[in-house]
Amino acid sequence: MKPDQRRFLFTLPKQSTRIRANFLAYKKQTTALDKPGNRTNSPSSSAAERCDVCLLACGEASQRGRISMRSTPLDSFRWIPLLYFIHRWCGALFGWLLFIICLTGTLAVFKHPLKVWANPTLISTPAADHYGPDKALSIFRTTYPETQPTLLAFPVDAYSVHLYSYAFRRPSGEATRAWLNPATGRLIEPLPSDLSDFIQRLHAGLWMGRTGRWIVGTLGLLMALGLLSGLALHWRRLRRDLFLQPLLHAGRRRWSDIHKLTGTWLLFMHLLLALTGAWLGLESLLRAPGPHPLSMTGEKSDSHAEMASIARLLTAAQEAQQETQPEFTPTHIRFDGFGAAGSTVRVQGDLPGSSLVQHGQTMVVLDAESAVPRQTIDRTREGWVRRILAAMRPLHYGYFGGVWSKLFYFFVGIGSCLLLFSGLSIWAARTKAQSGARHRPVPATDRGNAIERGNVAIMGGLMLTLALFALLNALAQITLPENWLAFLHDFPLSPLRLRSLDHPVTHSHSLPDETWFSRQLSAFIFTWLMIGGLLAACPIRTAWPAMLLGLSLSLAALPFASAQAAGGFLSDWQRGNGEAAGIAAGSWFLALLSALALRRYQLEKVVTSRRQ
Repeated sequence: MKPDQRRFLFTLPKQSTRIRANFLAYKKQTTALDKPGNRTNSPSSSAAERCDVCLLACGEASQRGRISMRSTPLDSFRWIPLLYFIHRWCGALFGWLLFIICLTGTLAVFKHPLKVWANPTLISTPAADHYGPDKALSIFRTTYPETQPTLLAFPVDAYSVHLYSYAFRRPSGEATRAWLNPATGRLIEPLPSDLSDFIQRLHAGLWMGRTGRWIVGTLGLLMALGLLSGLALHWRRLRRDLFLQPLLHAGRRRWSDIHKLTGTWLLFMHLLLALTGAWLGLESLLRAPGPHPLSMTGEKSDSHAEMASIARLLTAAQEAQQETQPEFTPTHIRFDGFGAAGSTVRVQGDLPGSSLVQHGQTMVVLDAESAVPRQTIDRTREGWVRRILAAMRPLHYGYFGGVWSKLFYFFVGIGSCLLLFSGLSIWAARTKAQSGARHRPVPATDRGNAIERGNVAIMGGLMLTLALFALLNALAQITLPENWLAFLHDFPLSPLRLRSLDHPVTHSHSLPDETWFSRQLSAFIFTWLMIGGLLAACPIRTAWPAMLLGLSLSLAALPFASAQAAGGFLSDWQRGNGEAAGIAAGSWFLALLSALALRRYQLEKVVTSRRQ
């Protein structure tokens, strides 16, 4: 044996003992086969014997057919243990966290429709604006006279859910947001429910603020690393993996086929989501190139500086963009130092013809008193690097193509969840097989190994907790004559009164009330732990059916609860731009998938019990 081969064998990871033994067996058999006079060394020998040697060296099961010696050369074989080690432990160590991020990210694609759906008594059919931005600002200033305004968003802003929204800071320093209905003039502070922001905060930062964003960004890089290592391992079998039929098999074989199928067909989208998510999470650590908005807070004095009207500021901003971007549509205005002499305001908006630009990245900075433009920022004209960075958020959340791109991203998100779920299921089945329990009859009271219990507790528990959380959100807003559901408004798990999350465009930190949010967060985590603990304590044959049954019933009941709160299905589905109808269809679709999965699981359990 050559020195380099000897060093290669002793530097393999401990987890590759089987592959190391197969490689030694390969060297031994090839040495015997290549001896002079050996039958297999003659031209008339069969190539099947050498194929058997290659199958032994690579650890491939011969159940799916033989491969030729050409498909696994020794030059590429020495990288297989390292690639396998990376792929396995990226999923084993971070698979549960990645599943949480992918599941909540799938829901966050419909963040704005979820916000409309979660407030059935507030959001009505969009009507004509009877107030205008100046009168809306006057109402806000009259209602909150001792506060410092930071943002005024118009009803066309995607984050305002057809209302005027007003972000301000109280004298204590607390950041708050209020809302104004442009048709009725009703003032709300805060929204009755911000369930969508609660889910978004879990997806973007694991409820840990900036530190959580860094963690999520790092997990995005690890997911991309796992995907690339899996691509390298299956590179020569990609064509075969495209046409697998997982429904024809059961157990570990089925999960393996699902893992390869979703990983092959959706590989590009998985990589796109992982890399864009990594950038969005680590963006605060890396200063993006290009011009940054000018911000001047001005000088505060006893006399209040007179600011130009909102209508005048909007007209000046549109005139500044007339030559380069005539389709510029202002969506919100940010105040850098409201009432201070020499301060600036930032009119931000969207470009309807440029969908791959982050909301609000096109802006005009003006003098607050004279409305004279000081800076114009257009990300589409700042070079290809800044153009790509401005497209990160649309590419990650899929809002660049309207409802169709969001639907596509929704199904891609389901595929990402299936990829992680199947990988963790394969890991659990492989661990059980290595323990020698693969061929033993499984008793009905078997609770599975630690990995199986972790899968049902973390992944199954999260899905059921989110469904129950959304159902309680809808039930808590139903007002009956007897008011028998009024207690839900004060129930610890009720997601009512959650204040808005950071505005992702203006970076105005409108954080929720910390006392209330910590109470809501504690209730959510406690419920998740309680449901997960109960599922983990049950036999594994009972835990998954119970979770799927509860998930299916909760999702099926969501549209009925929302319709009851809005005054009927017709009233519910006509409000807004039809967001509630889309959420109802999605809920019933997911409920149907859960019911089909439950039916499949029950049939397989019957077949397995008969075989035993």
